[in-house]
Amino acid sequence: MGKSKNSVRKFWTKQWIQFVVLCCCIYAYPQDTLPPVYLLNADTSFSRQPDFTYYEVLEDTGGKFNIQDVTNLPLIKNFHRYGADTAGLSKKNISVFWTRFQLENTTENAIKITLQENQDKFDVFVRGKGNDWQHLRSGIMTRKKYKDGFAAFNAVPITIEAGEKILIYTRQSLKKNFAYPSPLVIYNTDRFIEKYYVAKVENQSVAYGFNHLLESFIIGVLLITFMFKVYFYLVVKEKLYLYFALSLFFLAINRNYNILAEYTRLENPDWRWLIGIISVAWLFIYAFLILFFREAFKTKIFFPRWDKFLLTILIVHIVSYIVFLLSGNLRWARNIFGLLLMIMSTPVIPVSLFITTMFYVKSKEQFYKLLAIAAFPLLSFYGFIGLFTDNKTWVGEKESLPKIIQWFITNFRSVEVFCLIWFVLFFTWLLFVRFDKLRKENTQRQLDIERVAREREVEKNELISKQKEQLELEVAERTADLKLSLESLKATQSQLIQAEKLASLGELTAGIAHEIQNPLNFVNNFSDVNRELIDELVTEAESGNIAEVKFIAADIKSNEEKINHHGRRADSIVKGMLQHSRTGRGEKEPTNINELADEYLRLSYHGLRSKDNRFNADIITNFDSSIGKIDVVQQDISRVLLNLFNNAFYALNEKKKTDPDFNPQLTVTSFKKTGAIEIIVMDNGDGIPENVIDKIFQPFFTTKPTGQGTGLGLSLSYDIIKAHGGEIDVQNVNGEGAKFTITLPALETIPVRLT
Repeated sequence: MGKSKNSVRKFWTKQWIQFVVLCCCIYAYPQDTLPPVYLLNADTSFSRQPDFTYYEVLEDTGGKFNIQDVTNLPLIKNFHRYGADTAGLSKKNISVFWTRFQLENTTENAIKITLQENQDKFDVFVRGKGNDWQHLRSGIMTRKKYKDGFAAFNAVPITIEAGEKILIYTRQSLKKNFAYPSPLVIYNTDRFIEKYYVAKVENQSVAYGFNHLLESFIIGVLLITFMFKVYFYLVVKEKLYLYFALSLFFLAINRNYNILAEYTRLENPDWRWLIGIISVAWLFIYAFLILFFREAFKTKIFFPRWDKFLLTILIVHIVSYIVFLLSGNLRWARNIFGLLLMIMSTPVIPVSLFITTMFYVKSKEQFYKLLAIAAFPLLSFYGFIGLFTDNKTWVGEKESLPKIIQWFITNFRSVEVFCLIWFVLFFTWLLFVRFDKLRKENTQRQLDIERVAREREVEKNELISKQKEQLELEVAERTADLKLSLESLKATQSQLIQAEKLASLGELTAGIAHEIQNPLNFVNNFSDVNRELIDELVTEAESGNIAEVKFIAADIKSNEEKINHHGRRADSIVKGMLQHSRTGRGEKEPTNINELADEYLRLSYHGLRSKDNRFNADIITNFDSSIGKIDVVQQDISRVLLNLFNNAFYALNEKKKTDPDFNPQLTVTSFKKTGAIEIIVMDNGDGIPENVIDKIFQPFFTTKPTGQGTGLGLSLSYDIIKAHGGEIDVQNVNGEGAKFTITLPALETIPVRLT
């Protein structure tokens, strides 16, 4: 047992010793893999750059590591030295690199150093004696208020105490397509401040302030001019004003480039996308300038081939811009079309426009000469001088260029501003002069138009006076002719109306003959009977039979009363016929409208039966017995009723001819209303076509075949009812006949009973 316990104790002791050794090795290993310490033994040089052996680098492809990740296992072992290990890394898509190196101050004084790197993000982590990490931030895409140190130069200062050794980690977020990071340059902070901040930053702040003020002034001038040109365009409707206005508008937008570039670089780098949008304004500036020059110089008319060339470079310019913007990650497309854009912007488009102005230098038209003078400075600047000022190779070799070019390079901004102001103001003045000229021409043209209009008005008035006199003579002649025609028309109308009356009278003849034949038969029969009774009376009187004589005398008296009754009946029929055929309006008299309707209903029916004895119809009458006598012109109302009855029986007879199974039926209804009576005549014929129902009361309109109607019956009926202060209306009844409604005023009535 004792041996066993000792063995176990030795075993665990050995295990603990191995664990402690392992921990010490793990802790010591990272320290052994750090790069060599770079010794700072002097503080006099402006800058120094340790060679590759003092740096180690770690690739952070996803950009996800932090300081804790890279200073601990396993990433701490992945750092490697600069040199052969880094060959070809610039071709990989690596977004973030970590570097580390050590510095030691071997002097007796504190040393102030500055690290500077113009990358999107530049983070410096420093650990000295206290073993705590100090985090310093900078970089192009870091906002100014979050930057440490010298914000304008993306530089961070570090102080190393005497004898102190520090470990520095840097995190660099590289620009797109940027090369592999180089070892950092270590600047002397005091010398850095003296050289840059004192010599450049303060002077540049004044320069930037002045440039911003100047750019703001130019933008204001461009926008004010833009508004004036838009107003001119709205007044004169000339496209060149619109094209020039739009080119100035986009030029004003583009002039914000310098202001925003400085602002985003220092204050808000997250807004750098605005610079890209503003740069697109060049597309519209050159596009509208080309359109303006084509419109102003009328190249399509004077130089058609050159005009086609200008259109071609305009299309190439637009297409290149669009493809460049849409190329995305296609580096070859961006390079090709970016180069093409640069060539189009400087010098192809400005030089082409410059050549366009040269075509008109010797023009006799002063406007074209002035346009050429106005455009010359700016087009020359962007077309020729811009080749030198925009090219960094030329700028770097400025001393080898002619002095005049050197002067332009040195004073690039001032010359550009002068050319812009000259271009804008000269063109504005020139277009204003053109606008004023056009306005005066329009005013004069308007005055000429008004003068011609007045002259034409005088001539027109004279012609009108002559025509008026001639017209008055013609009117007088026509009036005389019209009077004769009117008199003839009135006579013809009277004849037609009389003919209509006679026609209706003729239609009555057959019915009247039937009606009058009945009382005449009664008169004749009773006369024959009385003659026989008188012979019997004489015989009985001679026989002395007084009782029989009295009885026969009573029969004779009764027969005489019947003869008298039927005689009066015949007399009434004759009088009605005479009243119906009487001319003139007549006087209103109390009339039993029910009896009048019943009488003419029978007359109309018997009249049609006399023409066609095969015709039969069911006649239904619903007369309101409470209707008394009303004041009407009897012969006129009888004519209206007879016309309606005749039309109804005609429609029923026509339908019966086409449909043997058809049962004709005519309903006549009368009833009393408040202050009026209504008479309704309704048949079950084919009705009236809907397309002509609104025309049936018009004179001479008829649906009957030619020769069977004059077209005046319903027109006269309408006039008669209106003359009585009434209404007459017509409508179809469910596709089974027509319904005529007569409304007559009846303020006072005398109740009678229909017999």
